[in-house]
Amino acid sequence: MISVTDFRIDKKALESLFEYGFKNIPLKPWPALSQSVSAHPDMLLFILDHTLLTHIDYYQYNKTAIDTIASEANLKLLTTDEKVASEYPNDVLFNAAVVGKYLIANLNFVSKKVIELCEKKGLIPIHIKQGYAKCSICVVSEGAVITSDEGICETLNKETELDVLKIEKGHIDLCQYEYGFIGGASGAFENSVFFCGNLSLHPDGEKIIAFCNAHGKTAISLTDKPLADVGTIFCFK
Repeated sequence: MISVTDFRIDKKALESLFEYGFKNIPLKPWPALSQSVSAHPDMLLFILDHTLLTHIDYYQYNKTAIDTIASEANLKLLTTDEKVASEYPNDVLFNAAVVGKYLIANLNFVSKKVIELCEKKGLIPIHIKQGYAKCSICVVSEGAVITSDEGICETLNKETELDVLKIEKGHIDLCQYEYGFIGGASGAFENSVFFCGNLSLHPDGEKIIAFCNAHGKTAISLTDKPLADVGTIFCFK
């Protein structure tokens, strides 16, 4: 099993992932993005089934790591040369959440290749105003998500069959920002949902744990510190 994380992820979180059987592949920062999110997996990669999509410039910049991920996770590599920049919305090409039969993203700003991949799979596109969709949505299962974003919650409740847990905004660390997001602080794998931090320090920690349990998943805190947005923890078998 492998995990893919920002190279700056907490050392204790890495040790915990190792104890659960993961070999970690860290991503190095890409200068095209703002520093605080420049190595976040959900800003650099989009993965659907057996395809890994990234920007051609980032691939050339971090070829060894991308090739290793593709090889060890048995993923077909696909690249795009669409415009990217550190300013929103040109930084959210890959920031899309796939949950069950849905693609959830700001469809105006997400990569056209993300949309194409999801159309081929027959996913239902759900447009949200929030461009940082993957950051904002913790995928618990194919039928359940957690978010603090009121707009996302409203849209998903209205347009999908997903069970949505709305949590309190904030209480998640993200360097240079007032706060981070629950999707970026987590990563689901098989029957577990990993959280980079200690859920007991979040005001809705007990609700998160109970919600995961209700959907057949175990919520696992990887460190004893407050939750931290690390750009999602990607896990593969």
